[in-house]
Amino acid sequence: PSKIMDCYSRLTGRPILPPKWVFEPWAGGGAGRWYLGPLHDVCKEQMAVLEQFEELDIPHAGIYAEGAGAEWFTESRPEELYKIVAFAEKKGVHAFSWQNPDMTQEAAQRYMPDVSPEELPINKIAPHEGDKQLPTYIDFTHPKGMDLLRAQWKTRLDAGIRGTMVDFGDFVPEEAVFYDGRTGKEMHNGYAYEYAKGYRKLFYERYGEDHVLYTRGAAP
Repeated sequence: PSKIMDCYSRLTGRPILPPKWVFEPWAGGGAGRWYLGPLHDVCKEQMAVLEQFEELDIPHAGIYAEGAGAEWFTESRPEELYKIVAFAEKKGVHAFSWQNPDMTQEAAQRYMPDVSPEELPINKIAPHEGDKQLPTYIDFTHPKGMDLLRAQWKTRLDAGIRGTMVDFGDFVPEEAVFYDGRTGKEMHNGYAYEYAKGYRKLFYERYGEDHVLYTRGAAP
């Protein structure tokens, strides 16, 4: 078995060893945990958790700050994102975010107002039967795909977010068509690769190796 895994991982690529601090404990939770906590305030809740761990003398390297660290929150209340990141950094803790690859045409247009709708780097949806709205993803095969990702993440990276859950990426509709010509059916595994590679490039540009990404979708 060890020889098989050695050959297989040589073929597919081996995991990148993350920074040493990544192996220390993390605090955190999903958005619901922060919204529904006893303080009923996302940032106060996250700060209270960090304070409690400090009082208990339990060192932590990171806090998964979904809620304050999510796109829907940072667009309307960026000052709170800066607040929790700065608070965590003072305690030697890295703040992490959350994101999925869903991107509507309207959202993409807000991030890239000078790009025509036809040239926006999101996958196109071929005609399909039924009323269900199929999701569209950032198209990392498009030359402007990384530009869209950088625009989406500018506020969070400027605030100092040091890592993120790279969530979803596993619901590519078969009807989807990507810039490089592949269909959603062909991209069932391929998208996970392009998605992870895009985030790796984004965070490496800002932090070099000093960051952490934890991914949901995966394929060789």
